[in-house]
Amino acid sequence: MWALGTEVNLFNSNMINLALRAGLTANVADKDSKLSYTGGFGLKILHFFVDVAGAVSSQTEQIKSGTSSSEKVPQNAQVGVSIGLNF
Repeated sequence: MWALGTEVNLFNSNMINLALRAGLTANVADKDSKLSYTGGFGLKILHFFVDVAGAVSSQTEQIKSGTSSSEKVPQNAQVGVSIGLNF
């Protein structure tokens, strides 16, 4: 796996922080693998935090969406949410 990403902290303090994240990932062992785009954000207020992350593949598949029409959709998509309390 190959991955590259960055995070920008908007309110980087002990009381509150909002982190924005973006990146790319690829499976270099599979020659047919395409890039996936990743992103997310994290919100921390005092000891409470919420992290939301997602990824979507640049590779698409064609699906039938009716009797005669079809559309392309991403081959893979993921979403994750974490909620916690640090004490």
